[in-house]
Amino acid sequence: QDPGLIWAQVHPDDIQEMNRVQTRALEENKPFKARMRMRVGDKTKLIYAESVPVEMLPNRIIWDGMMIDITAYQIERQREEVGHARDVFEARNVGELVERERMIGELHDGLGSLLLEAKHKLRQPNVSAEAIAPLIEESVNELRLIVMTAEYSNRPFVEAFRELCGRLQGSFQTDDLQIITK
Repeated sequence: QDPGLIWAQVHPDDIQEMNRVQTRALEENKPFKARMRMRVGDKTKLIYAESVPVEMLPNRIIWDGMMIDITAYQIERQREEVGHARDVFEARNVGELVERERMIGELHDGLGSLLLEAKHKLRQPNVSAEAIAPLIEESVNELRLIVMTAEYSNRPFVEAFRELCGRLQGSFQTDDLQIITK
């Protein structure tokens, strides 16, 4: 019966906004719709309120509406949002881990091929150190890549990849290869 009793329960931090919404609804003669926190006993509840102005007598408006406790709904919605965010985070981490493992595997395969080629050449008679040196140097570079990739396994992939590319920029002695990151 007394709207002042309802307004007395509105959380102090929400009163200014509720006054703004009410004033706008009165000025525009439109429905009042708002979410607010209300003190109910020793608890704070989240309430959705909606009412429409009904003119009963000239210059006499009665607000006809309802208030719904949406606290449980809001808590469940927040749980779902947190759960979704956690699922997205876990999926992203799994994706990054799979990609890192794939990259390390490819680097490992490249190193294995280089070392097998060097071993094969070493078994041939009359092979000079100069003939094997490029294979050994490339093997060392591949090993360096594997170690650096493993070093970055606990960091965000894009950040780690950019830093890795930056560290490798000076490692290549060819004009045919450029590492470009954005």
